[in-house]
Amino acid sequence: SYTPNNYISTIITQYYINDEWQDNAKRTYLYDINNNLTEDILSSDYFDSTKFLYEYDENNNGIKGGYYAIYGDEWANGQSNIEMYYNNMQSTYNDTRQCCLITISYTKTPKPAGIEEIEPSTSEIAIYPNPSKDYINISVENDKIENVEIYNITGKLVKQEKSNKININDLPVGIYLIKVETNWGKTTEKLVIE
Repeated sequence: SYTPNNYISTIITQYYINDEWQDNAKRTYLYDINNNLTEDILSSDYFDSTKFLYEYDENNNGIKGGYYAIYGDEWANGQSNIEMYYNNMQSTYNDTRQCCLITISYTKTPKPAGIEEIEPSTSEIAIYPNPSKDYINISVENDKIENVEIYNITGKLVKQEKSNKININDLPVGIYLIKVETNWGKTTEKLVIE
């Protein structure tokens, strides 16, 4: 089936068994108000459900993609190729590293006659342990940390480092935002200090 804007909303796959068609799996696609794909959910009677979640910037370019699967009764990060959309869903970037979360930043590449085209680049960033109480580690695949900033809930900068291991035992218990800047760009994540 399709949305009112002619985007696919549901796909049902079937098998022909014992002289009849039987449902095998259902794939559901959800979109935001700008018609950006935000969820891609696959469910079946034969296997646990999986889903991809996507976030977009103000220019409708995919900036985060995550793969999740049902483990027991809860959604948890899984590992899969992740396909991200940019240029108003007209272009895709396929990350084949079998990861669970990717972050993409964009740069404008000058083209002849002044035409600019957006090109994606990725850097997989892991912040752990999270929640934490003494220190956090920041792991960046194939990249270098340029700067790390931690903000409290009011938006005040409370710590700035250029290291991949940061002591946080001087910060009060609470929820923070951590901004990590690499050669590829910046990403912001939630940090919980216990």
